[in-house]
Parts: sequence; C-alpha cells; structure tokens
Amino acid sequence: MAIPSGSSKYTPYLSYDCPELNFWAHQYGEKISYNKNQIILTAETIVDSVYYIEQGRVRYVTISAEGDEHILGILGDDSFFGLIPVLLSDHTCEVLVISEAATIVYKIDKDCFIRILNMNTELNLSIIKALAHFGNELIYQIENLLFFDSEERLLNLLYASIDKNISSDQDWYRLKIQYTQEDIGKIIGVSRITVTRIISELCKRKIIRLVNHKIEVKRTPNTE
Repeated sequence: MAIPSGSSKYTPYLSYDCPELNFWAHQYGEKISYNKNQIILTAETIVDSVYYIEQGRVRYVTISAEGDEHILGILGDDSFFGLIPVLLSDHTCEVLVISEAATIVYKIDKDCFIRILNMNTELNLSIIKALAHFGNELIYQIENLLFFDSEERLLNLLYASIDKNISSDQDWYRLKIQYTQEDIGKIIGVSRITVTRIISELCKRKIIRLVNHKIEVKRTPNTE
C-alpha cells in the first residue's frame, strides 16, 4: 500500500523550530526542568514569557466540554512556545502544555524577548520562518482531518513519525516516538478501540508490525 497522499506533509509536530534562539535563551532565560507528565501551562495561565525547549518534548492538549482530550501537537528540541499569547491582547494559553518526557526549557520574559528581537534581525527572520512553518503544519492537519478516513490519518501519522536513521532490518522502520494507542486516538480524533482495530488490520496486511509492543512501519519506495 502506498503512503496516502499528503502524508509527506502531515506531521504530529507543531514545531516552531528555531535553533538560533538557543544562544539568547542561555543568555537571558531562566532555566527550568520539568519531569515527565508535568503540566507547564494551563488554559487559564496568563503567559508573560516565551519558553525555549533545549531538550525534551511537550504536547499541546485541548479538552472538550465533555472532557474528551485531543492532542493538537508535539514540540521537541529547539522549539518554543508562548509567543502567540505573549503577542496577543489575550495572554491566556488556551491549551494545556504538558511535558511528554524529562524536559529542560528556558523561560524568557516578554519584555526581554521583545528587546532581543529588536536587537537581532536574523533572529526575527528565524522566528517568522518558524511561525510560517507552524501555519503550514496547521493547514496540513486540517486537510488530514477533512479529507482522510481514520485509517489514512493513522498511517499519515506513522509515516510522518518514522526515523529513517533507525531500521530494525532492511524492510522496516522504527518510529521516532512510540505513541500509546490512547495517544494515537487523541491525535487523529478516534477512540482507542478504533485505533486497536486499525492497528490489527494493518498488521494483518503487513503494512505495520508490532515488535516488543512497539510499532514498526514497512519500508516502501515512498519512504526511501
């Protein structure tokens, strides 16, 4: 089976990758360490700083009125968050930001961050590019939800998550992140039961396989 069209664009990462921010974060930021599954920001938090992720991974989570969770995105090393509420008149976060692993961030005060931007044209351009990339990823995610069924969305997620530097053998790729079935459901917008059913079907068709309870994806010409 070929990779669903659009999967080369879709990514589970809503990344604001900006490695150029590393220097300024170390110069002016407050270093904070978070344990796995620690809440960093809540929907009601007044955000007055930009957070640069030096190491680790965080997720954006929204919760419906019925209590259902949806993972909006995952941010990794060299990404940052907090900029949008800092720049808008409403400074609340609107979503939960939770550490997925042990994570080190540098918290840069709003006024300090604005001064850094005013001093550095190259950093300004890097921030703009990161925001543009983020906007494109949001469009791809919307297209993914609108135009693909649940199986295609799951495959899009897996193909976007393969680590081409790690092959368990010549025919299979491992994933950069091993999602739980519950997490997959929260990302692609289906129940855990549906995820279990789709994974079982894809295993039967030898598109994916489970090795020690970890998903691996069949290597195809589209993934080369």
